[in-house]
Amino acid sequence: MDRTQPRDIIFPRKWMSGEFRSFQKTWYDEFDWLDYSEYKDAAYCLYCYLFFNSAKPEKFGSSVFAHQDYVNWKKAKDTFNNHNVCKTHVEARLKCEDFMNQKTNVGRKLVQISKEEEKRYEIRLTASLGVARFLIMQGDAFRGHDESSTSLNKGTYREIIDWYKDKVEIVKEAYEKGSKNCQMLSPDIQKDLTKACAEEVTSVIMDEIRGKKFSMLIDESRDVSIYDEDFDIGDITVLPNELKSFVNRARRTSEFLGCTELGKVAEIMVKTNMNTSYQLVYRLIELTLILPVATASVERIFSAMSIIKTDLRSKMGDEWLNDLMICYNQKEIFRKICNEKIKKRFEEMKKRRMLLPKKLMIASSDE
Repeated sequence: MDRTQPRDIIFPRKWMSGEFRSFQKTWYDEFDWLDYSEYKDAAYCLYCYLFFNSAKPEKFGSSVFAHQDYVNWKKAKDTFNNHNVCKTHVEARLKCEDFMNQKTNVGRKLVQISKEEEKRYEIRLTASLGVARFLIMQGDAFRGHDESSTSLNKGTYREIIDWYKDKVEIVKEAYEKGSKNCQMLSPDIQKDLTKACAEEVTSVIMDEIRGKKFSMLIDESRDVSIYDEDFDIGDITVLPNELKSFVNRARRTSEFLGCTELGKVAEIMVKTNMNTSYQLVYRLIELTLILPVATASVERIFSAMSIIKTDLRSKMGDEWLNDLMICYNQKEIFRKICNEKIKKRFEEMKKRRMLLPKKLMIASSDE
């Protein structure tokens, strides 16, 4: 409860009975109920101010310290001592203590309810994430045409949640007794969970390639144009002679003896610094090695896209599709990411109605 007991001020002095007198801050320590109004330069009793029964006035209790200004500093100590033991003041103090105890009990109950709701929220979030991860891995649709409570087919996401609730009592209780405004079932939640998964997968990939060379995926239909982009007219004119010179030198270099793999040729060129002497040849070998892999990767991605974006899901947005594709195409990475990391990222993406208990959160991503 807030108190008004200023100490670091200069209390006004008034002429009373032949001398200047003022309120004394030491009185706070003697009378725990004493409050002071700096604006009115007056004293009050906290208990009587809040719980004074005006139907039972008493000389040293009632209105003097409840609603009237007490400013007689000459007789202050005597008046305070008398008020401290008067019946009206004692009754007001007891009422105040009862109120504070009730407030404390209500607060404890709210804390208890809050903790229980946090646990239910954690169960709902874990269940919803588990279902989302399963559907992402399978490339299956989340939504249904009719997701109302009376629908016989709410869509795969909600149907699996309902199945889960029927099988596991604690999950059922978490959904039925939990906050109706935080059920973790809405389309926005489904997309946010998927985005959190995709961002975690992307984070792992970026950590793996950081500081390393990597190739971009190239569509097979652009293979021919790639050569045009990497070799201008001058390069194409010079390339045959450089290639012939390289072959003659390689035949005289012991490191190339018995070498039958193009990848091994590239490694030897780097070790012998021939990649700088025959830059066009080395560039041609790089493209030859990269393009088949890139083409296969593109084909795999288009195959996955045909699974995820079917005719029934033709209205799927690009961002939603991109998040699903990242996780689906990187299943090995996605499978190894723990739920706690995804839940942590999910909560950090935007302000949520609820948050997981702090003990369940992880500070480091290195696990």
